[in-house]
Amino acid sequence: MTRIRAFQLAAAVLLTAFLAFPAAAVEPAVPAQVQAAIIAKLWQFDRNFVQHGEITLAVLYQTKFRISFVAAHDLCHEFEAARLPVRCVFVDVVDDSTPVPLQGIDAAYIAPLRAVNVEALVGLFRAKHIRTVTAVNDYVLTGAAVGLALRGDHAEIIVNLPASRAEGADFSSQLLRLARIVE
Repeated sequence: MTRIRAFQLAAAVLLTAFLAFPAAAVEPAVPAQVQAAIIAKLWQFDRNFVQHGEITLAVLYQTKFRISFVAAHDLCHEFEAARLPVRCVFVDVVDDSTPVPLQGIDAAYIAPLRAVNVEALVGLFRAKHIRTVTAVNDYVLTGAAVGLALRGDHAEIIVNLPASRAEGADFSSQLLRLARIVE
């Protein structure tokens, strides 16, 4: 093997490892079954959320990003399996120009995404007072209203208070006492 060929092979291996590492970092830690149960009940603690039976949840994911695809479909499968009153509307976000349906959407779940401006996506929902929830902690810091994480072996609700208020949410003190608040 020539020296140049060996260098190219080593560079390809390093590039592959580098590209795979960020994908693993955003994988949701909270099991889909737990996420589904929390998301279905979360809106009962928002005094401004008008629930009219079934909740229509836009699920933003990427078909070509396996972690995203699995997270989105597992979550919606759990809603169905538990017969929770949530209807998923899948939105395959290819890039920043992907049209996102807002009509008839009550809330949005943001699965792990690559090469997409999540802050801009959250801004679209915020403008229409559509609540956002995610299991990717970085997205809560970016502006999603509610996040789900693991603390030890228990699920933790994270509330980005300014973001949730900007979306029109008014969470009860009962929920806020249980949640970790991000300002």
